[in-house]
Amino acid sequence: MDKQSHSALPKRAFYPCCASDIEEPRQLLREIVDEIIFCDRRVPRDVGNAEQAQNLPVVRFVKWI
Repeated sequence: MDKQSHSALPKRAFYPCCASDIEEPRQLLREIVDEIIFCDRRVPRDVGNAEQAQNLPVVRFVKWI
């Protein structure tokens, strides 16, 4: 894979045990990643309503059982 192809891949971060802490990691990682995958035993209420602003990473959530 050449460098040009590699740079086109989305950059992701995995953030375990997020509880309701969603916005702060998005702000901290906005210059570094395109998407943050949060993981916790409970789904935060506001994860479905997280604004998909252009300058912030996309939010995904995985429920850990």
